[in-house]
Amino acid sequence: MHRSLFSCGLALLALTRVASAQGLATAKPDPLKFSFSISTKSWSGSGCVEANPTTSCSQNLTVSSPISSVNVRQVSTAHSVSWISSSYVVQTNSTTLKVTVNSGLPPGAYLAMLTIGVPGASNSPLVIPVEFNVAIGFGGVGGYGVNPGAITMPGPTTLTISSQVVVDFVGTLTIVPVAPPSGNLVAFADTPFSNTKNITAKGISFQQNIAVSASGLDASTLPNGASAYIYFSDSGGTGSTQVAVLLPTLVTDTNPAVFSYSPGGSASARTITISTNYPSPLTFTPSVTSGASAFSVSIAAGGSSCATPCKLNVSAKSGLAGSFQGTLTLTPSSQGALPLAIPLSLSASGGTLSSSPNVLEFHLPAGSTTPPTAQQVTVFSTAGSVPFTIQSDPWIVPDHSSGTTGTASATVNVTLNPSGIPPGSPALGQLSFSSPLTSNQDTVTVEAFLTNSFTAPSSMSFSQGGPTSQSFNLGSAGSPISFRIQSDSSWLRASPTSGVTPQQIAVTVDASNLSANTYTGNLAVMDQSGSVQPLTIPVGFTVAPPPSVTRVVAHAADGNGFRTAVLLTNSDASAAQFTLQFHGEDGNPPPGRFELEAGSMTGTILPGKSVTIRTAGLGTQTVQGWAEIAIPATVGVGVIYSQRGQGAIQEGTATIAASGAQHFFLPFDNTTGAVTAAAITNAGTAAVSSVTVTLRYDDGTSETIPWGSSIAAKSHRAFTMVQQFPHSGGKSGVAEFNSGQPLHSVVFRFNSTQAFTAVDTIAAGTQSGVQFVATTRAIAHAADGNSFKTAFLLTNTDTATASYTLRLYGEDGNPPPARFELQTGTLTGTIPPGKSVTIRTAGLGTQTAQGWAELVAPGTVGGSVIYSQPGVGAIQEGTAPIAAPASQHFFLPFDNTNGAVTGAAITNAGIATANDVTITLRYDDGTSETVPWGSTMAARSHRAFVMSGPFPHSSGRSGVAEFISDQPLSVVVFRFNSTAAFTALGVASR
Repeated sequence: MHRSLFSCGLALLALTRVASAQGLATAKPDPLKFSFSISTKSWSGSGCVEANPTTSCSQNLTVSSPISSVNVRQVSTAHSVSWISSSYVVQTNSTTLKVTVNSGLPPGAYLAMLTIGVPGASNSPLVIPVEFNVAIGFGGVGGYGVNPGAITMPGPTTLTISSQVVVDFVGTLTIVPVAPPSGNLVAFADTPFSNTKNITAKGISFQQNIAVSASGLDASTLPNGASAYIYFSDSGGTGSTQVAVLLPTLVTDTNPAVFSYSPGGSASARTITISTNYPSPLTFTPSVTSGASAFSVSIAAGGSSCATPCKLNVSAKSGLAGSFQGTLTLTPSSQGALPLAIPLSLSASGGTLSSSPNVLEFHLPAGSTTPPTAQQVTVFSTAGSVPFTIQSDPWIVPDHSSGTTGTASATVNVTLNPSGIPPGSPALGQLSFSSPLTSNQDTVTVEAFLTNSFTAPSSMSFSQGGPTSQSFNLGSAGSPISFRIQSDSSWLRASPTSGVTPQQIAVTVDASNLSANTYTGNLAVMDQSGSVQPLTIPVGFTVAPPPSVTRVVAHAADGNGFRTAVLLTNSDASAAQFTLQFHGEDGNPPPGRFELEAGSMTGTILPGKSVTIRTAGLGTQTVQGWAEIAIPATVGVGVIYSQRGQGAIQEGTATIAASGAQHFFLPFDNTTGAVTAAAITNAGTAAVSSVTVTLRYDDGTSETIPWGSSIAAKSHRAFTMVQQFPHSGGKSGVAEFNSGQPLHSVVFRFNSTQAFTAVDTIAAGTQSGVQFVATTRAIAHAADGNSFKTAFLLTNTDTATASYTLRLYGEDGNPPPARFELQTGTLTGTIPPGKSVTIRTAGLGTQTAQGWAELVAPGTVGGSVIYSQPGVGAIQEGTAPIAAPASQHFFLPFDNTNGAVTGAAITNAGIATANDVTITLRYDDGTSETVPWGSTMAARSHRAFVMSGPFPHSSGRSGVAEFISDQPLSVVVFRFNSTAAFTALGVASR
């Protein structure tokens, strides 16, 4: 590093050297040396190529062979300034190398290494030191020099320190070392392990011994090959300088050694040249100290060790796949020379990774904690089957972390952790795949859209017999949503059908048009704006077959021209089974009669159809009793009693109540030739020990009497009122019955012409408050004129007086333009407790006016409507109950066979027009037809017709007409037999 510096200046040793190729093979040239005096601004000696150099000095080195490369490396200096450069000119058989150093540097010694590459030379590359000393010189401020300026040998070294001023040296020598792993590299030899020493010396120069150790050092760890500097300074302030320590070091032209090939392939061996910066050759041993499974080394000339310069063959093993690292270590045999470590690298990879799809898009409801359905990504490689690893953002969840292309593990199922999704619309993340055997990393973009959504139950279920309405809260995962709800099934409704979340939704099911089965409907919940995913809520509904009930027919009679017909109409969507059983007076099977003219005692009623079971009426004696019918509750029951009278077959119809009554009211009229009879049945299993009857006569008198002996279980009594209650002869009124057991009853009203009709008794109502509130009931038909009369028989079953109002309307809902003068009673009035009133039209004029009526009275007021018309030899009468409710879905039995005619009266008593009325006629011959019912039916209007009028295909046929309307309708049916006698019937409603 530093050339020798003496007190009176040093002569510049300028050398121009010529080395042949053979000389290069056997020895190394001496160092190039330069010296410059700062005080005189002159170069010492005559070593400069320039004649009078000022700022720079050059020396030439001629090599008798063309060179391939030159490199100058500044080895050590306390200053970072660049001070040396080189250039060369190549001739045919030689090369002239020019090395130039610059003045203007701070005092000190400088060292550089000149490396020359010569093709064909055995010791190439050649390393030549370049030393440059910058001194202050005479007349300047005191300065110091050190000889030698560079220490290149381990062990003790003697330094000569000289001053450029004639003074005694009084100062401090300080060693500032690089600290190797085993301790300081340099120390004062006479003061072991010390790096600081105070010195007082006489004269301008003195010598100092230091020790240098290379133990534990690696040349690759030292900066530019230097290991330490020695500084010394004079306490008197005359200056300071430095000495560099440069230990013998191996040099390579290849660092690191890199190999690459495709997986399973091979790479050519690399030849590398090893030289040294040491003046003499260094002998070393090469070995692969790490990565021996992938790398190997050999000396080109053979053997296990080699002296510099030396060529090595380094190889990467073939057939590997992946990335490998290793170390080639060169260990010198000379003590103190530093080993050299050369990194080795092999990349046995090739091809590229790819994946499909390259974008995954997830949509999650905002606030959801449920991971979305996994999506698949498949990884491919152009290099065949290669292993790969998977990395992703924390919220992206692959189902495995590594795999191999071309196998099942190349398909990756990816889902998300909802709780970790970062903000963003969408939130963005990455899923990456990498392999040591491919040249790239492939990336899949993951997008997470947090969408608003409806929150609601996933499904709902209903069962017939359970609640028909359930509610749920319709919410949203994010902001409120304006919604609408639509049902796909007529039996399923939601309310409200629109609004803004959150909203309570009521879901209602209706089994009235459904047969026994399990149904599934859907409620579609939709966003009004269309931006939120629609939601479908499945709704299950189990409809069970209707339970079987037992209905009691209070009276049955057969023989001597008397017949009993039971009319069963199935209003359900499922077939219904029935069983009819007749009983005699004592509850046992009747001893005779009750042979059937039509129908059977057991059977099936198809949906929407009817069956008629009619006795034959044979023999000369009339046998009486009662009957029981086991049927579903959806089957309507009517009983038609018929008897041949004067010129006509008289008929009367009774409705069958769902149960008997312990307390009921029986209106009677035994005046002006009329006779009232009754039949009462105890269908229970216990005897009725006591029955009390209170008779309230229309003349204002009354009596309460016990009703004879007890009524045995399963027994029946039929009687005229006069026979049972003699005081009722010639009187009219109401009989109130109180019994310890439920009784079933029917009343027969014979008028003065011996024509009869059947009238229902009225069960007692609640004796207080709620039932006392007035209600409005529609009476589907009223007629007057041309001897046709309508009578309204109203009975008050309460213990308090009841007020009533009867309103009569024409066909169009307005007061009738004519007729409907009253023969008895008034349109408004009161009814005392337990009594009845009769309002009867006069039947005047030659034209019959038709219409309907409304009764406003407490619910405890019941009764019947009695229609009368002169017939053949008798005044025909038919009775309908006032309590029959309006219905949107009902079944009307008809019979237009064998001279019979069925008529009907239908009233829309509501305030809305019936715009949609559909009729399905199911004929007893097995055919059917569905027809719209002409025009709309205005509010408060009435229609009366015979079936063959609006439905001509029903002429000469019997069956059932099913009516479905968008508004409730009130109905009464009139049945005219072949003798023109008629009776009134009700309908069965669903």
